Amino acid sequence: MTFAWLLSRDIVVPSASTNPEHQQLNWDSQKVKLDADDIAKIDALDEGRRNAKPPFAPKW
Repeated sequence: MTFAWLLSRDIVVPSASTNPEHQQLNWDSQKVKLDADDIAKIDALDEGRRNAKPPFAPKW
């Protein structure tokens, strides 16, 4: 679903997966059509914070 949301916002992110099943899932996300309500719901999930903070991450 993440790839479909990104594509709906004209953001292209190359998949770095080496797993053929994951590659296919990412490719198939082009077929998912999100309506404006779906996009708004996903947009609302942003709480303005990072969920992962590895020690090497930049301090934002």
